[in-house]
Amino acid sequence: MKKYKLSILAVHSLGIVGFVLMSPVLPDVQAEYPNAGSVAVQMLVTLPAICSLVVGQISGWMSNFAEKRHLILIGLILFGAGGLGGYAAAEFWQLFLCRALVGVGMGLFYPVNLSLVSDLFDGQERTAMIGCTMAANYCGGAIGTVVAGLLAAFSWRSVFLVNLYVVLVLGVCVFFLPSHKNNVQKAGRRYQLLPWRVYLLAAFAMAQMLVFYSCVTNFATCTQELGQTQAVVASIGVAALYIGCFLTGMILVRLQTAMGAWLVPAAVATMGLGFLGLAKADHLLVLYAGIFLVGLGDGIIIPSIMARTAEVCPVIYSGQAMATVNIGTSMGQFASPLFFAGVKLVLQADTAQSGFEGVCILLIALAVVLIVRTAAGSARRRQGCRQG
Repeated sequence: MKKYKLSILAVHSLGIVGFVLMSPVLPDVQAEYPNAGSVAVQMLVTLPAICSLVVGQISGWMSNFAEKRHLILIGLILFGAGGLGGYAAAEFWQLFLCRALVGVGMGLFYPVNLSLVSDLFDGQERTAMIGCTMAANYCGGAIGTVVAGLLAAFSWRSVFLVNLYVVLVLGVCVFFLPSHKNNVQKAGRRYQLLPWRVYLLAAFAMAQMLVFYSCVTNFATCTQELGQTQAVVASIGVAALYIGCFLTGMILVRLQTAMGAWLVPAAVATMGLGFLGLAKADHLLVLYAGIFLVGLGDGIIIPSIMARTAEVCPVIYSGQAMATVNIGTSMGQFASPLFFAGVKLVLQADTAQSGFEGVCILLIALAVVLIVRTAAGSARRRQGCRQG
């Protein structure tokens, strides 16, 4: 493996950890800061996504003409400072500021790091590398979630020690991260209007994250409905989700070669079956199997969106394009509680499992539409070949 591949994968393995780290310990944080208010405490989870959304557009624009290595290193330093600073934060406002720093750092390094894949790779190698970077993202999320769940048994502050890993990633990047800067005369310093397909792909990414994070944020509630109240039980389930994402992300090119246009419909159908398992489960193992299937589907869809973004956008604007799609993913993550609450409201449901059933219906309906559309397209191509 080329050394710069290792640095790109290492940076991307931090992507999920910054967002989900505090989810299992929010009740303990509320007990520590009773005057903070429940909304402010819940914002500790969503605040990094908001900051990442705003800063990501700035860093994406700056990557059109600035040195990408510098943007990534600065982002890692801020991310690490915010992550480790949470361990020592004495006041709630200090903890709030640290979570904001995590989001600012994420917004700097995440889209710029992904744009390096577009800059340094072409064709199937690019698709394979995007699959690997997203797989590294999910692998880091799986390991970080389990480790944070175990550390939470000692103290809610201990979950921030997971961010010691950032120091290792920073060291790898100092030595191996490649220098890359676009031609300023070609790229220009103005914010560019990208091809319309990039914005459409950002909307698709947002829709996918609405579904994906409705699973992440409600899985712990679902386990509690089955009588499993330990934080580590939910952490293992979320880790199974990310492991599923990791597995399909690693073999994305092989899946595309084998299934072609049928891959995305199959991924949506797989996610629908996963939500069906979550909705109907009466045993913890069935829950784990369901959330694992959701991960398998997401590990195909999100890397496919990123790969398609790299194809439709000029390379010199790759950073801005990836940042634009990242806006979709951040908005989807931020709005997923509202989406899930809306599903439950329509179904007049009062449990997480009932909400999962509603998401399952939506996904299965979408899968049927995609299958019919793909079959029609295949029939037209076969007819064209016969006429030719």
